[in-house]
Amino acid sequence: MDNEMKLAAEIALRRHIAQDLSAHIALSQILDGIDGPSGRAASGRQLSIAVAQVRDWSGGGFSGREVQLLLTLQDDARDDEGIGKALNIIDDALQKAPPEMPGWCIVNMQPLTRRILRGSDARWRALGRYRVRMIAQ
Repeated sequence: MDNEMKLAAEIALRRHIAQDLSAHIALSQILDGIDGPSGRAASGRQLSIAVAQVRDWSGGGFSGREVQLLLTLQDDARDDEGIGKALNIIDDALQKAPPEMPGWCIVNMQPLTRRILRGSDARWRALGRYRVRMIAQ
């Protein structure tokens, strides 16, 4: 698999997840935006999607990529209850995300780690890492 195709997998996955989560009704009610503000009234809750790690996941007869997605949720709330609920909604939405995207198909998405932290700026942050295995179509 050439480097251009590898990069295309990362970009396609990140865009696919961002679009799917942006269209999720329950999330749209509790988030200001994904990877930037949406322009509506601020709740202080933002979600960022990043690619943490990528490796080859190919075998006899198929070309694939294993991508670790890192989702970071920031919340200005004074308690951790809201961020915990938001993480549960995100987990549920990711499990129900359609597997098909341009050029690729998700064959497995598994949550790996999850942390909720309070920063020195008094904001709550949640970090979720997901392993996504996908094959080229």
